[in-house]
Amino acid sequence: MQAVRTTHSTTLQKGHFTTQARRSTCSAKSRSMQQTRQFTTAAANDDVQGEMLEPSLANNPLVRVASIVAITAVSAKAGGALLSAKLLAFVHLMAFGTWFGTLAWTSTVFGIVAFRNLPRQTFGKLQSKLFPKYFTVTGAMPLLMIGLLYALTEGAPSMHEIKLLAIAAFTAIVNLGLAEPKATAVMFERYALENESAAMRDEVGIDHDRRRALAHRVP
Repeated sequence: MQAVRTTHSTTLQKGHFTTQARRSTCSAKSRSMQQTRQFTTAAANDDVQGEMLEPSLANNPLVRVASIVAITAVSAKAGGALLSAKLLAFVHLMAFGTWFGTLAWTSTVFGIVAFRNLPRQTFGKLQSKLFPKYFTVTGAMPLLMIGLLYALTEGAPSMHEIKLLAIAAFTAIVNLGLAEPKATAVMFERYALENESAAMRDEVGIDHDRRRALAHRVP
């Protein structure tokens, strides 16, 4: 009888040690998965730092706006003196074509196709890289056309055309310098909250399934 009790006690001790080992292993795996998930979430949100990833001077809204103004001033002051009327007219036509083509392609083709075929967060990240260039082009081209009109007409363009182009350039510059950066920052904050919530839900689900599995396996 004593031998039976000793054997039973030894079996219980082995089962207890085995259960503790399994729990330790599961806990280590859980920590490893959590660390991996945090790293993946950070990479997905572009939460990475380093000298290679610091924005350049040109990648700044103020620098872009200053460049647009400089283009207008140079085209208005020096265009007529350096270029012939035919060449100025050709550049004016090309500026209009670039402006209209960018608006039409981005709004009616690329944006719709990308929205329908990309995951939502991927689409948002793509747009955050595209919109600064988009607003730079749609702001620079009308201002370039204003400068060219002054050069072509020797300083006496139609003020109706100038006003329309100025309104278009102004709205693009406001989007470039104010609206787009703020909207993009809010978008990335929302993405971070969504990813954090998803990671928490996954962790809770994994722990629940693991506890159920261990409950069936404990001797």
